[in-house]
Amino acid sequence: MERRGAGDNNQDQVNQPAPSGPNVAFHFLRPYLFLFRRISHGATRLQEVLADRAAARIYGAQPFEEGPDKDADIRKEISA
Repeated sequence: MERRGAGDNNQDQVNQPAPSGPNVAFHFLRPYLFLFRRISHGATRLQEVLADRAAARIYGAQPFEEGPDKDADIRKEISA
């Protein structure tokens, strides 16, 4: 029985021929994942917009508009 080291498997992989022919799974998954990411991102963005609308409706527009200004003021105080 021949004793083999841990790195010997790499040599076997190097000597194997490259896969030939179209890879059907790759050609299916590539556009599928592209569409999945676009739809997921769009759904996430829609949830953010709907949450902002609900917050503006419940608490009024003024606190919603002043929020970024208060955040900028707090950052100035922290960095100073």
